[in-house]
Amino acid sequence: MAHARGDRVSNTGTSGPSQPGSRNLRRWSLVAAPVIALVLCEVVARVAPPVSYAPPTVRLPDGTEVSTSALVLDELRTSVGEARSGPSSRLRPNLNVRGWYDRPRWDYFDADDCVAYRTNRFGFRDDDFPLVKPPGELRILALGDSMTFAPGVRAEDSWVAVLERGLAEAHRRPVQVINAGFASGHLPGEYLAWLVSDGLAFAPDVVLIGLTLNDMGDIPMAAHVAVELELGPSHALSHVRRLWEQWRLNRIVREHHWSFSTLVDADPETWEGTQRALLTMRDELAARHVRLVVAILPMISALDDDYPYRGLHDMARAFCRAEDIEAVDLMNAVINRHAPDLWVHPTDQHPNDVGHALLADGLLRYFDEHPEGGRRSTVPSPSAPRSR
Repeated sequence: MAHARGDRVSNTGTSGPSQPGSRNLRRWSLVAAPVIALVLCEVVARVAPPVSYAPPTVRLPDGTEVSTSALVLDELRTSVGEARSGPSSRLRPNLNVRGWYDRPRWDYFDADDCVAYRTNRFGFRDDDFPLVKPPGELRILALGDSMTFAPGVRAEDSWVAVLERGLAEAHRRPVQVINAGFASGHLPGEYLAWLVSDGLAFAPDVVLIGLTLNDMGDIPMAAHVAVELELGPSHALSHVRRLWEQWRLNRIVREHHWSFSTLVDADPETWEGTQRALLTMRDELAARHVRLVVAILPMISALDDDYPYRGLHDMARAFCRAEDIEAVDLMNAVINRHAPDLWVHPTDQHPNDVGHALLADGLLRYFDEHPEGGRRSTVPSPSAPRSR
């Protein structure tokens, strides 16, 4: 009988009608499981280390902080019409401010997570040097935007400073490479006006233009969405939104890399202005027997075999070649490297000290191969890997 009763219990449990309590438990489990999962995700999102960063800032001597864009705005620039004692940068002379980054990765940042931005008496991010060029000195005026000014690295680690040291060692003579990044704005048309009004007074033997791809138009970067997004009531959903934005931006770049040159053709105003400025500089400098070299600087982004900006490099080289402008393309200095290892910070894809050293290496090889100049556009071979 006990055996038969057990059979009946077993049969009832497997094939008979479900008990009301069992049905309710199953129903509540279906509802509770996703709720519990969402609560756990929210808890993890709130207690896990943050994956976002505060945007970088510039710390002024009085303790106030301003956006890094202030490097080209009124806070750090001389005012229009402001009295000047002679040729100078448009950045204020004798500045002493610091760039701050949230939890930087590299050890060259100071204890406050900052790097110093100091300008000399001429307003250049450079050591002091005399206006009158000393006898025997090779003087190069490096004009450019932020890629030349070098935010997020020490002045001595910029490609300008590394190039100066390398040339001095190679030529066994005094060399001064003037860092005129942001000296006159951020586009070649602005460089031209300042070069004529101020730059030539420094008597350069070479004018070196740091040409960025943004000088050709509004070119997107394969951005890393790292700056803090405003957190809503749900931190977990905010992180999902960040991942979506990262995917969307990378997809835009990857799917449209073939059309970047087409975008420039469709909206050619910036590139046409850059070309006019370069042509005028070519003629002005040739008349003064000053060598002009254009360094085509790469985006430090998506640096694999499918680097999505090759077409723009081709376009810039083709223009320089057709117009008899000496140019060196530095794309191969950084290609096939892990881009984040060359970034200043996840919020700032300007090159760090290693990235600047790679760009300087490419320039040093070019000047070694073309000591007297060469009216052609070249692409140096990829540089050997550098370790930190």
